[in-house]
Amino acid sequence: MKSVSSLDVELEIDKRPRGSISGDVVRSALAVAEIGTVRLGVWEVTPGVFEGHWSGDDWEAFTIISGSGTLTTDEGTVHDLHPGALVVVPPGTHAIWDIKETLRKTFVFPNDSADRR
Repeated sequence: MKSVSSLDVELEIDKRPRGSISGDVVRSALAVAEIGTVRLGVWEVTPGVFEGHWSGDDWEAFTIISGSGTLTTDEGTVHDLHPGALVVVPPGTHAIWDIKETLRKTFVFPNDSADRR
């Protein structure tokens, strides 16, 4: 068993997102556990606008714990990102992240997801 405070745990700077549109976006993450075929952890991103793509069989479920922004799919659906929001992203989704206030989320996704190893 492992536990962390998702609000306070220190994250490691991951990298700048590909597909950056505006802002000096920096993302940080910490993988907390791998259980079976999924990875669970904490992710944070600073304000800015960038693309997100869940390719192949990639999917993700996440809960926003702090910060704010929107996630807009190519179909035009806007998902409000605020503390408590639970978002499930199906495979093949392409969306634009527009982060207004440094956002932190907990996540779960497949271990073998492209661009997440």
